Amino acid sequence: METNKGINMKHCESCGGGPLALNVIPVYRDRKIGIEGVVLKDAVWAETCPKCGHQDDEVIIPNLPGLVAAVAIARVKLPVKLKGRDIRFLRWAMELTGRNLAKKLEVAAETISRWENDHDPINPASEKLLRLLVGVHLAERAPMVPFIAKDIDTMRITFRPTTETLEMWFVAVPAEQTATEPQGRVWVRAAAA
Repeated sequence: METNKGINMKHCESCGGGPLALNVIPVYRDRKIGIEGVVLKDAVWAETCPKCGHQDDEVIIPNLPGLVAAVAIARVKLPVKLKGRDIRFLRWAMELTGRNLAKKLEVAAETISRWENDHDPINPASEKLLRLLVGVHLAERAPMVPFIAKDIDTMRITFRPTTETLEMWFVAVPAEQTATEPQGRVWVRAAAA
């Protein structure tokens, strides 16, 4: 495990040793972001005790809003049918309520609920419109994950088995300190290791 230069003054909960060091986690499979299959490569840090090796359960993910946007855009670019959990994540990424998304898609709020809970599949026209909305709403927060609306227009959406999880790999790269990248990192889609 590669050690980052950052050291804080906290001490280990297990052995009392310290100060804890920030270590880069080479491959981090995120389960908390709200969508399955997100893998972060050399971009997440954890506090580790230099004495006993205990690693804190909490991790540090730089520019989390940028990551959420990058994951959302990457997902809508994949030509695989959106499932309920995908739709819920995309709505959450755009910071919309079910009622607000329903208004934008010109459907009933109950329809959004049925899609998100896998009671009804999203129809093809609404699915493409949702994909376009995600790109329009989130492109600025994920500048290194290009979104081209025409690609959605010509997309042929396929189905996948319900047991198959899509993996999407990302890496954080340095960026200039701007209003859209407050933590100095932007997210880029990475090749699987």
